[in-house]
Amino acid sequence: MALGRKHRRTLQRIFEEPTRPDIAWADFEALVVGVGGEWRKPGCTAGSRRRAILNDVKGQFHRPHPGSTMEKGSVEAARFFLRNAGVTPKEEK
Repeated sequence: MALGRKHRRTLQRIFEEPTRPDIAWADFEALVVGVGGEWRKPGCTAGSRRRAILNDVKGQFHRPHPGSTMEKGSVEAARFFLRNAGVTPKEEK
C-alpha cells in the first residue's frame, strides 16, 4: 500500500494513544478511499450515517455535524475498522 504523506499522517494520528479528538472527517474519508475502500450512504433515511467497505470489512460511521472533526469515540471506531481491514501504520525504523 503506497500512501501519500497526508494519508500516512492521518493513519498515524488515528492510531495514536491517547485517542485524538481533532481528526478531520474529510481526512478519514479520503484515507479509506486511498487504501482501496469505498463509501456508501446506507439508505434514504440514513441521515448522517455512512458505510465504509474495505477489504470485505464493513463499518458504519456517523458523519460529524455541524462541525467537521471526529470525536474520540468515532476515532476509536475508525481505528477498530482499519485494524480489522488489515490497515495499520508501518513502524518506522
